[in-house]
Amino acid sequence: GFDAADVAAGQLLLHGNALAKPLTEGRQVYGLHNVGGLGGATVADDAERCRLLCLADLGCGLWQYGDGKCWLERWFEPVSSRNSSRATALAPRMLHGEQVLRGCPHESHPLWIVMGVVDFAFGVCALFWAVTAGTGPTRDNPFARHFLVRALCKGAEAKTDMGADETSTSTDTGDDEVSEPVFVPTPDASKASRRRC
Repeated sequence: GFDAADVAAGQLLLHGNALAKPLTEGRQVYGLHNVGGLGGATVADDAERCRLLCLADLGCGLWQYGDGKCWLERWFEPVSSRNSSRATALAPRMLHGEQVLRGCPHESHPLWIVMGVVDFAFGVCALFWAVTAGTGPTRDNPFARHFLVRALCKGAEAKTDMGADETSTSTDTGDDEVSEPVFVPTPDASKASRRRC
């Protein structure tokens, strides 16, 4: 059989991160499994061993120590810290206890950050488009352009007119110098470009 004297060493492992929330002293949580005394030299030592047992068990989210015994939550019998009372015989003897909250530490991937920024930008554009949608096509005028389209077309027309004015302006450089040929868009071309907008 198994002989405890043959055990040379041992270790309790904590899976992930654990955040402990102290339980109210003098209250007994129903449904915890009694594992008995843990052989500690003092009450504090025994309570610490009870806490380590709970931390090492992924199915343990609550532990209490009182009346010289350790009480643990088991994965097949989940309990809630709200299911507790001061009216039980063991409630005044419950001296220590915690609720254990577990989690796995990780760093967010840069791809998720980029996707979040892109989604936010699309969301802002969609919201602006929805807010200004009333300035676009209507039942009375179904061919009316949207507000944003009209703004973009006005900007494009302003650039076209400015370029036409710059190219049509020429200065007299003298008889000895020959001026370079300048292309001036015809009125029909400018009207066609505006009609496309």
